[in-house]
Amino acid sequence: MSRYEVSIVIPAYNSEATLLQCLEALEQQTYPPLEIIVVDDGSTDKTVELAQPKAVVLHNTNNKGAGGARNTGAAAARGDIIAFTDSDCVPPSQWLEKIVRVFDQDNVAAVAGGYSCHIGKSLIGKLAFLELSHRRRRFPDYVQTAVSNNFAVKAQIFKNAGGFPEMFVGATLEDMVLSFKISCLAKIRWLRDNGVRHHFPETYLEYLKQQHSFARDTVVTYKHYPQLFRVRTHQGRLIHAEMLVAAFSLCALCKPWPWAAIGFCLLWTINLLLLLDVFSKLGFAALVLTILFIPIRDLNWVFGVFMGLMRVFRLGPQKIKWTAR
Repeated sequence: MSRYEVSIVIPAYNSEATLLQCLEALEQQTYPPLEIIVVDDGSTDKTVELAQPKAVVLHNTNNKGAGGARNTGAAAARGDIIAFTDSDCVPPSQWLEKIVRVFDQDNVAAVAGGYSCHIGKSLIGKLAFLELSHRRRRFPDYVQTAVSNNFAVKAQIFKNAGGFPEMFVGATLEDMVLSFKISCLAKIRWLRDNGVRHHFPETYLEYLKQQHSFARDTVVTYKHYPQLFRVRTHQGRLIHAEMLVAAFSLCALCKPWPWAAIGFCLLWTINLLLLLDVFSKLGFAALVLTILFIPIRDLNWVFGVFMGLMRVFRLGPQKIKWTAR
């Protein structure tokens, strides 16, 4: 029997559609948690009503964002280990058992994992899952950054790292910053066989808005942590090259047509393995839609990067704080 007690922290904002499924999965864990903490970040739906019978509910009345909500939950957690997941995730029954086993057997500060599948029938959700799986298909056993919806860390290490940055209103790069800080203190173990099921965006517009935010906040993050350029992050090594090619393609639209065509061909070449995966798992129609959608997504990244550059210029480095409040 492990000596560790685990507190689970879930940030929630208007999560009535998905939260109950998450909490029911956590109640079925083969390694029972010490407590489940749901941090309501100013919801206006039935999030609190659904959470109260199954979890300790804390409130952030001023909508601090995902990072701030996780910090609120972590500050109240009583466990030796704080496990984070999101209200739109469904962990498998052995999720905590596998995590704690690693802490028992390995000298690590944190344990991270990815996704096992998309919950839902939308094509864009399935594509989003395949893309992220493709980026992380060759992740090493020990990583330097990770996502926070499948992440567990020793409570003292979390405090030493300063918690999540709270400058992002939505859930974007706050997990990259925290996990990078933790990796500078000790090891983070990647569990490739302990993925959580996840509700990815159900519409193309939702997905594009999400990707725009990631690109924008990536600029701000890398401005303050240029070391990340040398790190194999969970975004994947090729994503920066893909953004550059997309920017070239956008500029080439003003030139004679062959240059823009070359740029788009390069984008499809970078994504060739993903396209083959889409074809083998989702079929020819999905392949055609993905081929058409990749340039749109990548140009959306370019506009997000531009907005990030504007934000960095407007704020100035002295006004951006990374420590947890």
